[in-house]
Amino acid sequence: MNEFYLSIVAVSRNDDHGGQLLTRMQAFVNGVIQQSKRHQVSVELILVEWNPPDDRPLLSEELEVPKDKGPCEIRIIQVSKELHHTLDCSENLPLFQMIAKNVGIRRARGEYVLATNIDILFSDELFSYFKEKKLKPGVFYRVDRLDIPSEVPKSAPFNEVLDYCKDKFFRINGRFGTKIPNIEANPKKVNLLRKAKKQMRKYFLGLKVLKPFLKKLPKKCLSKNIFDLNRWKTLINYGWFYIKKLCFKLMTKITVFKFFTKIKMNFKVFQIFFKISRYKYCLIPHSNGCGDFTLLSRKGWEVLRGYPEWPIFSWHIDSLFLYQAIVSDFKEKNFGPTKPIYHIEHGKGSGYTPEGFQLLLKRLDKKNIPYLDMRAFNQHIRAMKKAKAKSRTLIYNHEDWGMVDQKLKEFFI
Repeated sequence: MNEFYLSIVAVSRNDDHGGQLLTRMQAFVNGVIQQSKRHQVSVELILVEWNPPDDRPLLSEELEVPKDKGPCEIRIIQVSKELHHTLDCSENLPLFQMIAKNVGIRRARGEYVLATNIDILFSDELFSYFKEKKLKPGVFYRVDRLDIPSEVPKSAPFNEVLDYCKDKFFRINGRFGTKIPNIEANPKKVNLLRKAKKQMRKYFLGLKVLKPFLKKLPKKCLSKNIFDLNRWKTLINYGWFYIKKLCFKLMTKITVFKFFTKIKMNFKVFQIFFKISRYKYCLIPHSNGCGDFTLLSRKGWEVLRGYPEWPIFSWHIDSLFLYQAIVSDFKEKNFGPTKPIYHIEHGKGSGYTPEGFQLLLKRLDKKNIPYLDMRAFNQHIRAMKKAKAKSRTLIYNHEDWGMVDQKLKEFFI
């Protein structure tokens, strides 16, 4: 039996990346301890301290941890500067986030391992679910991320911190993109609309409606993931967008002959599009903000050998891991907005935000830091699909992933 039910892995170094780094990290550590205590969930919090700066104190010296941590244990794993410089591009990039996360994941002792970041607060709804111990192997879990201002109350009780998160979030990172909520809307009306949408979705996309249709599909089309309603909804949304785009183009045509010829041709194209999408197992996971929350059993991480260990900026690597999991027949469970996480806002250009995206890319290009662009990302997806068609799984790392052969310093605080 595992000593901990859940291991939470995050990565950092004391370099004030994104501004007020220690303040955000302290809120994150306090939040994990409080949620572990109030829901009595045995949690191992692993902080991987990568390439510690010479001119600043270590994280173990800066972080304040209470004596009473309840069923939570905090463990810092340190990757030295010398080990960091054995990797390519180490001069330009002081931290390799996904390689560092693999270091923590590989050494985790929990039955389930959550890869996240040091500026995240977890909702009560999420930890209540952990308390029930309903997590299953062979499934990766995702949630929506709600962004909150950086002015999180420091010395306030944790209940007030959670109330602040619920009242002040200004951006929703969901499955279908990033949205700015209407803060002037009536909360009661919003809740009623959400309930109505949920009931409509259950009615139209419920298994009772889908099962007769799915039974008629070829066996080649079926997989574990085909019953994920969110993935079907994604496919339908993409299809509907495609139809509207075609209709707009058709309205510009003059002659009736050209009009009907175009309809017939585009209808065939849409049929091919839908057929291909079904045969690719509806391969569209909830990858928006997945670097802040990807939860999987420890054995599942071992099967996939963690994130691809490329010495580049972490952009898109976390998303690629989700596609790898789906192609490897892991099922996705998306909690969506019902069990959210809260992300403390950081400085623009230090990480991904819709407003600071171009600034981030300019910073990377200026410092000659390599990253996975969309063209290369799509090439990897196509390679996964080809491997799947040949009943093979594409694995990126060797068996020594996560620096398992290296003896690293560890601190318990």
